[in-house]
Amino acid sequence: MARNGSGTMTPSVDFTTEAASPPIEISKLDTVLDDIATEITNSIAADGQTNPSANIKLNGFKLVNVGAPTVLTDAVTATTLIDQELCFYVDSGTANTYAITPAPAIAAYEEGQRFVFRAANASTTASTLNVNGLGAIAIQTADGSALLANSILAGGYYEVTYDANATPDRWVLTSPASRIPDAMLSSNVALLGNVENIFLSSTDTGSFVQTCRNTNAGAAAFAGWVAGNGSALTQLVQTGTGATLSGIGITGAPAAGGVVLTSSANAPLVFATQNTSRLEISGTGAFDFKAGTVTTTGSGASEVGYQGMPVDLIAADTTLALTHRGHLLVVNNAACNTITIPANGTVAFPIGTVIGILVGAIADTVSLAITTDTLTLSGAGSTGTRTLAENSEVYIKKITSTAWYVGGVGIS
Repeated sequence: MARNGSGTMTPSVDFTTEAASPPIEISKLDTVLDDIATEITNSIAADGQTNPSANIKLNGFKLVNVGAPTVLTDAVTATTLIDQELCFYVDSGTANTYAITPAPAIAAYEEGQRFVFRAANASTTASTLNVNGLGAIAIQTADGSALLANSILAGGYYEVTYDANATPDRWVLTSPASRIPDAMLSSNVALLGNVENIFLSSTDTGSFVQTCRNTNAGAAAFAGWVAGNGSALTQLVQTGTGATLSGIGITGAPAAGGVVLTSSANAPLVFATQNTSRLEISGTGAFDFKAGTVTTTGSGASEVGYQGMPVDLIAADTTLALTHRGHLLVVNNAACNTITIPANGTVAFPIGTVIGILVGAIADTVSLAITTDTLTLSGAGSTGTRTLAENSEVYIKKITSTAWYVGGVGIS
């Protein structure tokens, strides 16, 4: 008889009973041998000659020492899954046309297929992925946008999922995200690497970006960029050939006291800023500077381009300082008896420095003294300390590192 359905086989003849009353009938022996042969045929052969005809129960036991799969219908081992052998591959294509060759090979693209690949080249524009030579399919972001330059970087790891619901079919770049959409930032974010079209709220007051860098050729990456009061912005770097940096607005003094702009060759910079105390531009490209209007407040303004000489009121003895360069010193108090020109070794005024001195109606004179350097009276040629009369107006000019000339009205 065959197995009973639970895997148990009981011989249909008890040969102990048959032996008690010999002879044993050959037909009964044939029946038992036929049953055994039938069940051996129904068993799985070790050499793979037979195939199961129903599901095999392992009763909680494991398949062990399973070989690595070579076709899609092979069993998968834990090692295969942990090592990501079925979904991670190294790109063998070129920039923008990526290619991988999974093994076992897939026969067709299917909805939800997922692969991770290490890119050999950075993307420079819209890109595709070809799997097992089945055809190049576009790689897009979730919103359907094509990839941009540097959405994929050489050596980076990227996950894509096949989307058969789109028209046409596409690969969706699911990890990492290819870009941060314009105007989506609503709080302070630290950004590194290549960025484009950054818009941050001008009402925020926290620390924004320390360095913004753009390498996209022809892209006005920082156009319209505005940072709020207290911004930690210190550097904008433009290296994209033919690109323009424009419309930069700082609505309050930056934390670092200024902004540094760096440009490579052929990457012109156009920069507009407010309330910065320092602007530094460096690079190998050509820079064009255009004149504009400088608005100042108060009589002590000293900005470059100020139309007129800033006036400093002098009411006591004074030693000239670098802050007096280009200013008109008005003596309005008889307590000021001496204005001293310090030695070059003490205060190194640049050659060409001009300072004006006007003595008001103070019913007194003022001594214009010099320490170790030379003060020469124009026209007369005499040197040394000079006397400025009431209502006098003179101008001193530095012509060498240690020589000054003085001329004007009311000087002796």
